Amino acid sequence: MLPKITIVTPSFNQGRYLEQTICSVLDQHYPKLEYFVMDGGSTDCSLAIIKKYARHLAGWVSEKDRGQAHAVNKGLTRATGEIHGYLNSDDLYEPGALRAIGEAFAEGQRQWVVGQVRNFSEGQDDTITTYPHDICDNDQWFWFFANPVHQPGAFWHKRLFERFGGFKETLRYVFDYDMFMRFRFYGGFSPVPIPSTVAAFRLHGDSKTISEGHLFEEEFASVRREIMQSLSSAERRAARKRVRWLCADYLQARALQSNTAGRVPEAWTDFWRSLRLYPSMALQRRTAGCLKRLMLSRHAMLLDG
Repeated sequence: MLPKITIVTPSFNQGRYLEQTICSVLDQHYPKLEYFVMDGGSTDCSLAIIKKYARHLAGWVSEKDRGQAHAVNKGLTRATGEIHGYLNSDDLYEPGALRAIGEAFAEGQRQWVVGQVRNFSEGQDDTITTYPHDICDNDQWFWFFANPVHQPGAFWHKRLFERFGGFKETLRYVFDYDMFMRFRFYGGFSPVPIPSTVAAFRLHGDSKTISEGHLFEEEFASVRREIMQSLSSAERRAARKRVRWLCADYLQARALQSNTAGRVPEAWTDFWRSLRLYPSMALQRRTAGCLKRLMLSRHAMLLDG
């Protein structure tokens, strides 16, 4: 039997995208859908759009709030669905997304399901962001390096929301990452990935991801520090070691990209940084391969000079 799904859309002055978002949810025609739109008191056309679809909604408000996390919490505290998710007012659900999610939860005692997400921006080719199952299932320390869960594709059982007390409203940028880290490290829950592409994440100049992306890292670091303190000393050492390796591996990958693009000095800088960060990486075959490619490029530059 398919479970009841509650979706919340937080919004503030996103009228140019809001109708698309609302329609992408309602057009799911999911038989057990509960949908809330929580607007922060928008001054654009948002209120007119919400009223246009109000009879299809379980509820809506347009009032000043304390930010995005507060808006999501307000909606989810009213939820009667077994499964929760939220969709920002500039993102979309793909056709059949909620049925795929509902069927995944109906298959067993699953607490947390994650689908694939398509990143898109007008006038550019789409890319698919896939949930990296192998890394997340087998390497818990990867969570301290990056957020492996793309928020629009994430859905969880209401028990998790109730157990962990909702999204942390003191966070502006990474309240989703904070919640997912608490699921993973405080609750011991790993997300169950499904192969379906369930959502589309819109990249545009006014989104926080684009316009304020440089401000995310401070909040990411604060969440990592908090979770790290809950680990044993041995676990903290293992986490820090693994994260250093992941950072070094990332630097070598970026070095190869820079090298291919002709930015050879940048490539060498990242290569040496990787070895300073994780010296024993020098003994690995992949490092030797990276060094060989950089040396060949340097030799070619000398010949051209």
